[in-house]
Amino acid sequence: SAQTNTGSSAPDRLAIAAWRGIYNSTYDYAVAPGQTIEGDSAYALYWNPRVLAPGASLSVASTYGLGQISADVNPPIVLGLDGPVRLKFLNGQYTPNPFPITATVKNISTVNQTNVKVTATLPAGLTAASPLTATIGALAPDQEVPVSWSVTAAPQQFDVIVPYAVKLSSTGNPDKSVSRNITLPGIPAAYHPLVPGRVLDTRTGVGAPVGVVHADSSIDVKIAGVGAIPADARSVVLNVTAAGPSVGGYMTVFPTGSVRPTASNLNFVAGDVVANLVIAKIGANGSVSFYNNTGDTDVIADVAGYFSDPAAGAGDLQHGLLPTRQLDTRTGVGAAKAPIGPGVTIDVKLAGVGKVPAFATSVILNLTAVAPTGANGYLTVFPTGSGRPNASNLNFRPGDVVPNLVIAKVGAGGSVSIYNDTGTTEVLADVLGYFSSPLNEPGAGQKGTVPDRVLDTRTGIGGPAVAVGPGQTINVRVAGVHNIPDDATSAVLNVTAVGPTSGAGYLTVFPTGEARPNASNLNFSAGDVVPNLVIAKVGAGGSVSIYNDSGNTNILVDVMGYFA
Repeated sequence: SAQTNTGSSAPDRLAIAAWRGIYNSTYDYAVAPGQTIEGDSAYALYWNPRVLAPGASLSVASTYGLGQISADVNPPIVLGLDGPVRLKFLNGQYTPNPFPITATVKNISTVNQTNVKVTATLPAGLTAASPLTATIGALAPDQEVPVSWSVTAAPQQFDVIVPYAVKLSSTGNPDKSVSRNITLPGIPAAYHPLVPGRVLDTRTGVGAPVGVVHADSSIDVKIAGVGAIPADARSVVLNVTAAGPSVGGYMTVFPTGSVRPTASNLNFVAGDVVANLVIAKIGANGSVSFYNNTGDTDVIADVAGYFSDPAAGAGDLQHGLLPTRQLDTRTGVGAAKAPIGPGVTIDVKLAGVGKVPAFATSVILNLTAVAPTGANGYLTVFPTGSGRPNASNLNFRPGDVVPNLVIAKVGAGGSVSIYNDTGTTEVLADVLGYFSSPLNEPGAGQKGTVPDRVLDTRTGIGGPAVAVGPGQTINVRVAGVHNIPDDATSAVLNVTAVGPTSGAGYLTVFPTGEARPNASNLNFSAGDVVPNLVIAKVGAGGSVSIYNDSGNTNILVDVMGYFA
């Protein structure tokens, strides 16, 4: 039988054969009972052909490769070492923990070997429950003896790779040793929501000197240790806005001191006031860098919360959900069936509604303004019962259909408040998940990464080099690749539609293997280059699915972090 690893698709058929008899076959290989295999052996996995309806898709994921072998097979005594190469971090602890490591010694000579001893060597962070040295004594020809230790790993703040080893000694023979590496994942960070507050505004000198950010230049903004954000914060949730750029371009937000990645967080055209949510890993000196690729632009950043090491139950953990529409002022879902007027605030109950429990502390929303009227305006989301902050979550122009992701702290009555600055606008909100205290239920913590591109349909990164057609769904592997572990439950993705042909279309991101929801993550018009942050629950095969509603469009996906 074949073992199916987590996230992989079980094959319909497994065949084992001689390499020369199978390597050039497709579905026509027939097993020959009693066949003697001379030379290289091989195996083949078969997934039978399927019939797909128009617009349907099928994803098949397989895991292959040789097991890691740690052994010294030189005579007279063979020494082998077996143990895990990576621990998982689930529900606040490593698993398995403790875990076994086993040394196997075998006498392959024709004479007895004497005074045989095996000693384990463990690095800082690993401890054993039994003595590290085991005395085997005499070892007869062809005798094999296993020696095991139960090892416990101490939690690490960040991912570390450490070696563990065993040494063999015996009378009359040189000592020998073998080692293996094990990855100890860093503890995922817990979330601390805040009432939104402005930490950067180059128009007024908040967080940086007054003055635009010039082309091909970066500014570093100190975040950790400023205001309500502690010095030990790992990542920060920022709503970043480009205001009045002189030409079309993009902005990249990344940890100060790291190499600037090939990724973008925000795209804009001349004269825009456009925002996007960013979960930014904090870098050197507690700072985050903002890079502007071309032209001049003012930059605004409002903080919504931060992630730090969990301690004594402090902080909240994440729960990803299939996107669900909880507000639509066009149809009366979650609020009155009427657009929001200028200077008007509505309260929307979210905690205790649908799959969001009453004890949720924050909700993850994809907020969309539809067909606003009047002058350029904005929406501000804040905890119900708190004073409205000097911050914005979404900026719009008349007639726009523009979304933005919001991580909103829940206020009085389990509600959040949405304020419309000017004109009238319809508002939609799709719930993508929530945060709650680990004292209420286990959840996933956040791990920030330097942004990394995992899909670009223009160049063939992560899939074919072809635009996604109308009504088409593509699957993108996000767990188990690009430094994202296979046990990630949600991925933080910046999704960008580039050059769509449709005049009014949208993308929906959802867990692979689940039904496509009645929700959208990103809206676009013909010719746009428009991004939006998505916190996507991971589905079958470690993948997320992206559905394109209409027209053809290229799609970029940059992974910014994950929850596990």
